[in-house]
Amino acid sequence: MIHHVANLFAKKSTVDYQDLFGEASLAYCVAKTNYDPNRKTKFTTYAYTCMYNHLINVCKKEYRKQSKTADELNEEQLRCQDQKFCFEEYTDGWPESCKTVARVVLDNPDYFLGETIGMKRTGGVKERIKNELIHRKGWTHKNVQDVFRELPSLV
Repeated sequence: MIHHVANLFAKKSTVDYQDLFGEASLAYCVAKTNYDPNRKTKFTTYAYTCMYNHLINVCKKEYRKQSKTADELNEEQLRCQDQKFCFEEYTDGWPESCKTVARVVLDNPDYFLGETIGMKRTGGVKERIKNELIHRKGWTHKNVQDVFRELPSLV
């Protein structure tokens, strides 16, 4: 009877059969201790019901545990979709000038790293970044050269 109840749940739940069998055995022992023959119920019916209900609770608890783990994973993925969170974590310890270059590229990745349909570009990625830093951020050519020397060691 213990095997039968454990098998019922093993087919439908993610809980391991051995764990289910152990829990069902525990519920059987509790049923044996708490059984009252004066209630006019067969012991097998009472024990079966006790084991069945106990395994329902075990499976619910496991499901909640797995759902919580999945929720935590989803929360982590959502936090990582926020560029600032992941960016700060990834660039921790970088000089501010290198972070600025990375932010410039991340603010418009299609322009700096990819080709937009129908748009011809002159110069390479490095040239585009250099122009952005000089013309829009007010950097000098020397600042750009210095940061380009430093970036490869960080990435």
